[in-house]
Amino acid sequence: MKKWLILLLCLTLVLGVVACGKTEAPPKEENAETKEAEGKEKSDKTEDSPEIKGDFTEEVKWKAILPKGLIKNEETSKDDKYYSKMEYGVKEGEEFETKLSVRIDIRDKATSTREDIVKQGFDLKEYAEKKIDGAINLGDAYCVKYNGKSSGDETVVVQGRDEARTTDIVITFYGAELDKEQQMFLDSFTLLTEDLGKKDAPFPWEGSRFEPTVKEAQIGKYKLNAEYIKLEEPITTYETFKADSVVSGEYLYIIIPKELYIYKLGEKNTLVKKVDIEDGIEHIGVDAAGRVIASGFMEKALVFEGEEQTMTLSFDKRLSVSPFTDFAISYFLNPLELKKVVIGEEGDITESDFKLSDASGVALQGSVSPVLIEKNSLGGPGSFEDDDKQGLGIYGHDGNFIIGLKGTENDPVGSIHGYAEGANGYLAADSNMRDFKIWAKDGTYIGAVEDGDFLGTDYPWFSMMKRGLDDIIYLTITQERADKSSREVLVFKLVTDL
Repeated sequence: MKKWLILLLCLTLVLGVVACGKTEAPPKEENAETKEAEGKEKSDKTEDSPEIKGDFTEEVKWKAILPKGLIKNEETSKDDKYYSKMEYGVKEGEEFETKLSVRIDIRDKATSTREDIVKQGFDLKEYAEKKIDGAINLGDAYCVKYNGKSSGDETVVVQGRDEARTTDIVITFYGAELDKEQQMFLDSFTLLTEDLGKKDAPFPWEGSRFEPTVKEAQIGKYKLNAEYIKLEEPITTYETFKADSVVSGEYLYIIIPKELYIYKLGEKNTLVKKVDIEDGIEHIGVDAAGRVIASGFMEKALVFEGEEQTMTLSFDKRLSVSPFTDFAISYFLNPLELKKVVIGEEGDITESDFKLSDASGVALQGSVSPVLIEKNSLGGPGSFEDDDKQGLGIYGHDGNFIIGLKGTENDPVGSIHGYAEGANGYLAADSNMRDFKIWAKDGTYIGAVEDGDFLGTDYPWFSMMKRGLDDIIYLTITQERADKSSREVLVFKLVTDL
């Protein structure tokens, strides 16, 4: 019996040793990489992250979850290699009501998106730094969101650009604010255009100035010379057509949409003041008293003297103002429906009817814009009634027709934005053709010189050319910079022996 007890005791000891010798799995090792990965996984799934649920609609250039009930308008939607516009809405009978529009542009330059963002009142530097309130990301596209109107309907617009894909995005929702399904469309929106790994051009403040190389030019027997007025602080813009300038005393005034710059002329041409103005104010001129008058359609005209605004006029139409007449001219298109405008010392306005016509009162041009005022004549760029060709009508200060200046079959007139009259003929700046044309006093066309051969510019837009109070011809142009960062406003003095 004792023998069996000893055997049982030994067996119990052996089993106890085995049980005590069992080891547990080592604890999971935590290191910095493990914690970072876990943290990232958690941060990707926050309470604010949208839950993407629904069926995707896939187009060639994007995909997203459409709001329920919307169908594509097959008649207005289109897609080609570089452009796509898709419209969705609801159809009742034959009527289609658009609820959503998606426009995609594949383009190398960021200019269009940047220009639109500025026009909507956003600060471009805040956009560049991604600091705009209410902005959203559609993938890698940083987009602004704003309220707009389309054919009178309220809209919410989301607009931006995917730099690497060189793709502009404009998504328009019809309505005053977004509902949950429209927000889901944005949350699910995915670009399908190719990632090219591209970088956009620098922003204007990062870009390089345009440096024109002026040289003497000759048209027929007449010489042209120019002097570039280099500004200490350049004016950049995404606007091609709207820029104007005038000199009064020691100041140069330059106007672009929403902004007026005042420079003090001298060795450095220093910016002394920048004035915010209404968007519709686009024209600027100087009268015989040296008052600088800025005007535009449906915006009250502003008067500046020196560095200060001295008056706001009650007049709200565009004006041609000149130091060579005691009146300005208000114009639209019809040469028979102009107004002669006299601006008094205190800003009082006197208007009277005025027209550009032949001696019998018949208009020889179908349309005229702008009306240009020279020392001894008026100029009317526009189409002529006899052949419907573009040209420049020359009139006396009384509005009576003197002569019509036209191009030739091989060298037609495009769109003239300024002229100067000399003893022997007329010099005009043709914006569309990017050249300077000369005619003899009898209307004989002499020839032209292109901008690059004279100013060393590269396909600029001639915004305006006119003679100033100091009897000097000034030319204002917008020129795209070589690095595509923006356009730049350039001003020149022109001299000719015409």
